[in-house]
Amino acid sequence: MLLWNLSQDSFLEVVNEIKDKLPGGSVIDPKVLWQLLGGNVRALADLAINYGWNVTAWLNSIIRHVRYLIFREAQLLNISGASPLITRIKIFLGNNNPRPDDLIYEASIDRAPLIEYNVLIYVLGKPLMQLPNEEWVGNDYAYQLPAYYWVLRTMISKESINVTSSEVINEIINSAK
Repeated sequence: MLLWNLSQDSFLEVVNEIKDKLPGGSVIDPKVLWQLLGGNVRALADLAINYGWNVTAWLNSIIRHVRYLIFREAQLLNISGASPLITRIKIFLGNNNPRPDDLIYEASIDRAPLIEYNVLIYVLGKPLMQLPNEEWVGNDYAYQLPAYYWVLRTMISKESINVTSSEVINEIINSAK
C-alpha cells in the first residue's frame, strides 16, 4: 500500500527532492503532480523513466486509455459512439464529478472493464489505511491513479472524449479555485 499511495506531504517531499533533476528545473508543479499521481511512486517512476518527465506525453497515454475504455463500454451497451455514453454518465452523476463510488454503482456501467483495466480498484480495509481524502477516493472504490478521474471529469465537463492534456491540467487548476 505504501508504494500505491504516499501521503501528500511525503509525496511532495519526494518530488521536491528530485525537482532539481527535472528537465527545466521546477517546470512541473508538484501539486499538479499530486493531483495526477496521488502519491503513487510507481507512476512517478513511470513518468520519469518511460516518459522523460514529459507530463503531456504521459497524460496523453492516460487519455488514450480512458478513451479506449469509453468506446469499449459504449460497444458493450450497444450505444452508438462515445459521446452519448459521456452524456449518460453526466446525467446520472448530475454534475461533472465522477466520484469512484458513484461511477461504479451507475446501473448502466459495466464494472468489469473499469476494474480489469486498472482504472478503479476496490478499497479493501480503507479504515486501516491512510488514504487521501480526495475526490478520486470513495468509500468502496478509488481510481488507481487520480489522472483517470481528472481525464474522465474533463471529458464529462466538455461532453466529449476529445480532450487534451492541457485541458485536463486546466480542470485541475480551476477546481482548486
